Amino acid sequence: MKVKSSKKELNFKLDDILDFFKTKDVSMIESLPIKRILQNGIVVDKKDHYQAFLKVKTTDLTSLSSDDFNRTVNKFTYLLRVYTEPLKIISLTYPTEVREQLSYWKYRIDVTKKKLYALEKTREYETYSRKEEYLRNQLTLAYENYNRIGYVGTLKELTFLFVVYGKTQAEVVNRIKDMTQYGGKELGLGLLDKEKVTTVLTKLNNMNEKD
Repeated sequence: MKVKSSKKELNFKLDDILDFFKTKDVSMIESLPIKRILQNGIVVDKKDHYQAFLKVKTTDLTSLSSDDFNRTVNKFTYLLRVYTEPLKIISLTYPTEVREQLSYWKYRIDVTKKKLYALEKTREYETYSRKEEYLRNQLTLAYENYNRIGYVGTLKELTFLFVVYGKTQAEVVNRIKDMTQYGGKELGLGLLDKEKVTTVLTKLNNMNEKD
């Protein structure tokens, strides 16, 4: 009987521990009712309190030198130590944005094709072979870059955001300045604009609803 009691007690405690670590999030709208989003991206809730989303500069830590890596980690630690106001850290995944790069290499492909076509029309025999070889190499390079960037666009990019809070807009603006200063160039914190904040809130709400 003692063994059974111990097992029950153990299971009860284990359930309590697991329950503690379970996600308690509700939808973003429920946890923070949104009144409006200002043009500068600052959010106003229904209690007329303010908050702002700051994006951390995307950095491939594995590609950094040991000195740069340590500087980045130390800067993050420093920020958390000196910034004593309420703060939240959020991580989200997005499709990697490559539209501009794809557009550039598509342009390079089109331009190189036109040059090859024009070259074939002129047939400058003394320089034709050399020019053709050069242009075809450029075309191959453009296609390779276009395809490689297209593949990168199928990958997910992990984004980190800091959320800062204040009772007034001026208070939040000051805290944005503090965070930007504390984060330095290593974290490269930038305030999200209205459109991006709307996307973040929608994504957070949808993620919580799926849970």
